[in-house]
Amino acid sequence: MGYIYFTLPYVNALESEQGWKRDPDAEHTYSIIRGHYALREHQLNEPTKKGEVVGALTSLRGVTQKKTEAVEYEYTAVEMVESIKESLREEEITSEVISLISSSLGADKIVKLSGELKSALKVQLKESFKNSFRVQTTETLREKKTRTWEYTIDPEKFEPNATIAAVKAYKRYSLDLYLVFLDYLFIEYRRPPFGVRLRRNKAPSVKGTVHPNLIRLDLPLSSIVFWKQVPDSLLLVNEKDYRIEVDDPFETNTQELNVSKTFPVQLPPKPTLYDLSEKTFPMKRWV
Repeated sequence: MGYIYFTLPYVNALESEQGWKRDPDAEHTYSIIRGHYALREHQLNEPTKKGEVVGALTSLRGVTQKKTEAVEYEYTAVEMVESIKESLREEEITSEVISLISSSLGADKIVKLSGELKSALKVQLKESFKNSFRVQTTETLREKKTRTWEYTIDPEKFEPNATIAAVKAYKRYSLDLYLVFLDYLFIEYRRPPFGVRLRRNKAPSVKGTVHPNLIRLDLPLSSIVFWKQVPDSLLLVNEKDYRIEVDDPFETNTQELNVSKTFPVQLPPKPTLYDLSEKTFPMKRWV
């Protein structure tokens, strides 16, 4: 499959003041940082694994059986993309990053980010994901299915009255998560000399068509490995040889991702943080 692109926080969350971070140490000061992500799902080159038993067949010694069997079972699929988004929303990583940017830019909010700052951001993000990022499954699709097949059992090939189990089939998949770029903005209200109302200031400010609040990273963050049930498939196995191989089909784990990519995205993103802040923060306000 191709890449899925998404942005957090969502646009609607930034259309109200509550969606922005308020600086507890600086009155009338707000900030936000958005992550623009890319996600790609792919199947791992691993054998199909056996899950739980959902049906059983028998061989009767001395009788060749030709039967049509229908087995009803529950097909489950974890909505992994939504789970990853939810896990990202719960992370405190963006708070750490905005603090790093703020302290690095200084009080005057200079508009040019140094290569050292970008390198520091990459290192911090990679370490944060490696040490703390975990995906908890939040949504699951459940559907009743019936698998029907015609088969012939040759009892000479089995022990007397052997049981043949029908089991769910699973494959391992990975979702590779990249942070393509960040954009950020500081909003501060100040009282001008001899002014009555506070006046809004944005930093960094736009210079013509140049948006200096963009940090291009193309940073590989993590691979989220999970099980996916093979649709419309059951495996037949001699029960005496059966061992469950997928005990928890909702299990996920994160692995380090080191495959670099460059993403063809257009910058600046629409709507920009400057556009959103116009709707959220009036030019002037009372205390």
